[in-house]
Amino acid sequence: SSDGLEIPAYLTVPQGSTGKNLPAVILVHGGPKGPRDNWGYNAEAQFLANRGYAVLQPNFRASGGYGKAFLNAGDLQWGKLMQDDLTWGVKYLVELGVAHPDKVVIMGGSYGGYATLAGLAFTPDLYAAGVDIVGPSNLFTLLSSVPAYWEAGRAFLYGMVGDPRTEDGKARIREASPLFSADRIKKPLLIIQGANDPRVKKAEADQIVIALREKGDKVSYLLADDEGHGFAKPVNKMAMYAEVERFLAEVVGGRYQREMPGDVARRLEELRVDVSTVVFTPKEEVASTEEIPVISTEWKEDEASYDVSMEVQGQKFPMEMTRTVRFSEGKWMIREETNGPMGQVQDEFWYDTSFKPLQRVINQMGQNISMQFQPRSVSLNLMGQSMEIAMEKAYLPDGPGMDMLVAGMPLRAGYSVVFDMPDLNALKPKQVRLRVTGEEDIEGRKTLVVEIAGIENENDRMTLWIDTDNGWALRTEQLLPAMMGAKMTMHRK
Repeated sequence: SSDGLEIPAYLTVPQGSTGKNLPAVILVHGGPKGPRDNWGYNAEAQFLANRGYAVLQPNFRASGGYGKAFLNAGDLQWGKLMQDDLTWGVKYLVELGVAHPDKVVIMGGSYGGYATLAGLAFTPDLYAAGVDIVGPSNLFTLLSSVPAYWEAGRAFLYGMVGDPRTEDGKARIREASPLFSADRIKKPLLIIQGANDPRVKKAEADQIVIALREKGDKVSYLLADDEGHGFAKPVNKMAMYAEVERFLAEVVGGRYQREMPGDVARRLEELRVDVSTVVFTPKEEVASTEEIPVISTEWKEDEASYDVSMEVQGQKFPMEMTRTVRFSEGKWMIREETNGPMGQVQDEFWYDTSFKPLQRVINQMGQNISMQFQPRSVSLNLMGQSMEIAMEKAYLPDGPGMDMLVAGMPLRAGYSVVFDMPDLNALKPKQVRLRVTGEEDIEGRKTLVVEIAGIENENDRMTLWIDTDNGWALRTEQLLPAMMGAKMTMHRK
């Protein structure tokens, strides 16, 4: 590389080719720290080689498996020496005669997506095009939206890219962020993003799309409303790679299969984004209510059955649920027992006489998850592991009885309130907005339609059809972004 460091890499060339003067793809792995490319079959490399490209997979500095010094050589080198490692890989392929100097594309996911944007912005004459898959464009917004499960490693992240709390760190981060050098990008770019990505938010893609659109550059954008950090659903992956090969063929002339199955073609059209419609809205600053407005709640002992359906990746799994409400030892107990393909799940919630949450226990296939609720915290025990979520504001928990609490709010047409909920996946509070969206008759019963959606992620959403007579939900629909966009529907029998 530029400072004399030797960079290991793997080169794949198309079968039957001379291995010379080929269009090439620099395929950059994610991470960056820890992961690396390994010897052996790689589906993405083989796909690209099959389409006529030489594929270089460099294990740039910060890649794992080469010792601590090599791993830490990437600290504070995003966009600098780490990027040089890729640049010198291009030069090496050209010197060997493997790559045509005007037909080299950079492509990658996560950090590899960042490296793609950095390659086009910081070395604008080196690459013919780029394919950015869930890559961050603005390191400031990346750091400000760190998910809870990264929180313990925040200092580790600052050590890699710079500390935004210091002036020197701010300067480093700005210099390393491709967004602030977007005016230098002049080659075609394909951006691929999942709307529910918890690590690299959709805003990272939106910002660079807008910046390039405003200067009239060629930018294409695929956005999946049912994916997160990378595409997992087979039809989405097929559609993505169909677009990748079309894009690469257009800019550097590899092979391109036009025909595709009907469902893939339809999904590809759904993923395409009209870049003229993209807007970037900074994170909404909304204050949560200081007190949950439950003003009129009367519970009584009862029992009911529900038909339940879980839809995941186009497949539906029918289940049945029984809800039991009992008053015992001065406390309300709500138990939901669900039977389905994965066995039985028992979810039990206890509330005090003022309907404040006390305890929740979930039992599934012999595994227990228990939660204890205090006014400003939620304690969890997940199969012997203890954790705590600090709750600064009054909150409403998810789980059995939530619809009954919501029914006690002053619901009416146009009613809206913002409050906190404990996020058991991210292990931190999340803000949600509850609003009454209308009325609907279900089987002759009048219901109020209540939507509860995340402020940060509107795809994290639950809709309740509250029976105005008995205060229970007749129907519930819940989107579950953390479960690959699954949707669960419950209907009271």
